[in-house]
Amino acid sequence: MPSPARPERHFPIYVGIFFIFAPVGLLLGLMPDQPWGWGMSLLSAVFGGVLSVLWSWTFQTRRYWMIAVLLLGSATSGFWLFRPLAAMGLSRVGASIDPTARRVTLMILAIAFLAVGFTIIIRVMAGNERRAARLQTELDLASRIHRTLVPALDARTPFVHVFGKSEPSSEMGGDLIDLVVREGSADLYLADISGHGVRAGVLMAMVKSALRSSLLDQRPSLDAVARGLNRVLAQVAEPDMFATFACLRLDSARRVDYTIAGHWPILHVCPARRELVELPGESMPLGVDPAEGFVSSSTTAERGDLFVLLTDGLLEVMNDSHRAFGMDRFKSRLLELADRPLDDLYSSLIREARAFGVQADDQTLLLARVL
Repeated sequence: MPSPARPERHFPIYVGIFFIFAPVGLLLGLMPDQPWGWGMSLLSAVFGGVLSVLWSWTFQTRRYWMIAVLLLGSATSGFWLFRPLAAMGLSRVGASIDPTARRVTLMILAIAFLAVGFTIIIRVMAGNERRAARLQTELDLASRIHRTLVPALDARTPFVHVFGKSEPSSEMGGDLIDLVVREGSADLYLADISGHGVRAGVLMAMVKSALRSSLLDQRPSLDAVARGLNRVLAQVAEPDMFATFACLRLDSARRVDYTIAGHWPILHVCPARRELVELPGESMPLGVDPAEGFVSSSTTAERGDLFVLLTDGLLEVMNDSHRAFGMDRFKSRLLELADRPLDDLYSSLIREARAFGVQADDQTLLLARVL
């Protein structure tokens, strides 16, 4: 259930609703041959306006239990409100004036109430349109920033071909892919910031800056890269935010170093032997514990081997039966399609996931084939 609406945000709307529906009470006073006096007519108008505001508030906040209260209150209002006040003399207020004058006065009041109500609603709508336009401008800017920070990768070196994309679930996602190439080696990594949207995107930009600075600095070991980034995130990220991380370093001798921080295993596929091996990591995500130790491991690769890094936005897609796409299904399809060109492989795997269920989170896939 959504949280109750903030009164200061919806107060002008409720005032507009009050003035639009209050004339109903005035019109009731016009119906008899002898129109009501001003006292009872204004009481009826206030009652109708307040009742309409309460109905609006009930549905806006989804407090549907209030429906019974409002129906009961309306049905019994004559007993607990109108009769007692009439007995106290309110019905005599304004009743001694000429009936025609009373009728004209109530009509003027009804028109005035309507005019005030419509003016307030129109001003609120105009303000909402201006805010929506500003918000859309900011979302467009966020989308452009995301495309700049996380462009699609399609790079080929003498020893590896790298292809990858990040498909955000909103204008700005929290998944990050990048490739840093030096003579004789290439570092590729994937980071998944907790959550998504602008908040995650801002932290993602910090992560990319820190990683680029680290990886371009005299080829540090991958465990040192993870430790440095962990300390940075622990200092700058909000307490409930963190990043999972998987990084791979390939060199011209086909040596592969890797480190993983709280992320899914890196998948190592040998198409020639139809084998798939998971390269796991046991470290915590980045930004959780400044003292966390990170280790890097190594393996070797052969020409044609494929390394796959991905985020849970692919694996946690749900179908109509609330079953997840899952790692096992992904690995099975990956083995079947591993011989395809990387762009075709990427498209096929993304298409498989989206045919299975609707995207609910950022979906990122990074592929590297050893040449």
